[in-house]
Amino acid sequence: MYEYKVAEVLDVHDGDTCHLRIDLGMHVHTTADIRIAHINAPELHEENGSKARARLAELLSFAPLIIKTERDRVEKYGRWLGTITNGKGADVGLTLIEEGLAVKYEGGRR
Repeated sequence: MYEYKVAEVLDVHDGDTCHLRIDLGMHVHTTADIRIAHINAPELHEENGSKARARLAELLSFAPLIIKTERDRVEKYGRWLGTITNGKGADVGLTLIEEGLAVKYEGGRR
């Protein structure tokens, strides 16, 4: 597991996926799609999908963001799995679960 500071939120795709500019240190940055680990939020066309996306965007607006990756490789859709903690100290995935906008997810069939 690795830990990085997020330099900028570039896009929020849905309630559990975002595109970030990540600070790797020593003035080196990269961009990556991050799938928030251990949660599953509704797709945009599903009930509460837009609400989950808006709430994730709000949670990601509190800098600095810290991301901890789950593995040293991407998952089957090319996204990195990770947990994100915002500047208020909140785990954004757990917050979405607590607010009913996502459910726990550990892989397998949904």
